[in-house]
Amino acid sequence: MNGSTLTFVALCLIYAGMAPDLTSRIRPSIGVRLVVVVSVAVAVAGLFVLGATGFTWAAQDSQVARVGRWSPEQLRAADPVPRVEAGLCLVLFTVAVMSVLRLAWLRVQAVLAVRREVHDCRPATDVMLVEDDRADAFTTAGPRAVIVVTTGLMDRLSEPERQALLAHERSHRRHGHVWWLVAMDLAVAANPLLARTGRAVTHAVERWADEDAAEQVADRRLVARTLARAALLRKQGAAAAAVAVVLAAGGDVPARVRAMLGPRPRGSALALAAVGLLLVGVLVTVTVLQVRADAMFDAAQLPR
Repeated sequence: MNGSTLTFVALCLIYAGMAPDLTSRIRPSIGVRLVVVVSVAVAVAGLFVLGATGFTWAAQDSQVARVGRWSPEQLRAADPVPRVEAGLCLVLFTVAVMSVLRLAWLRVQAVLAVRREVHDCRPATDVMLVEDDRADAFTTAGPRAVIVVTTGLMDRLSEPERQALLAHERSHRRHGHVWWLVAMDLAVAANPLLARTGRAVTHAVERWADEDAAEQVADRRLVARTLARAALLRKQGAAAAAVAVVLAAGGDVPARVRAMLGPRPRGSALALAAVGLLLVGVLVTVTVLQVRADAMFDAAQLPR
């Protein structure tokens, strides 16, 4: 198992190092979906590897082996897991699981709180205008998601800019961008090595909505101007960041503006293939580890 474990760790480090750059090279609508799926797979696989390593060491204890009816001596001979390594794996596994559960609970609570606050106002349409001097706009989560915009922002935008802003937010609503971000956050909680990838995904989600808005209003420069003004107004008004919603001024705004002033991105097939290959590598490695672990425990099983 040690060889497969080391291979998996190497693939994780390669993915964590390459994924942020690869995300920026893939068309946003594809990149977000692919990178989030791969990141979740890497995070889950990491939990499996940590748990399997710790369990293999624990299974070599005579008391545990008696319950499982396998030979601890044979397990130690087949896979002598060092105590320090196994202990570290168990600690990391416990911390990661607790982090995921805590974050999942906080996100669920935040989503429900925002939904209650917004839907208690009983908006008649998918856009809810709030009387507030702060400049802010965001989209809630769920099947009945609502776009919330403050008068402090809408009153400072021209009519074309308002249309561009709403087109951007409707993209968030239509594609359920909140849930992609939540999934990525959970992956990062399970594997902190993916923190940079998480920031890249947040930026890519906004780029996805920007591109959708540009297609809707047929004016890339208008979208660039709108998001720049929205970000500036929001900063000046010191609007509070909402949790479990997609904010209009998220991600790297200067980079988003530069992207919108250029042509529509075509995406790199090479970057797409690289992410796909890394996913295949992770899945194959974990599958091999699982098969070897099953074979090892089967061979150590005592006769009944």
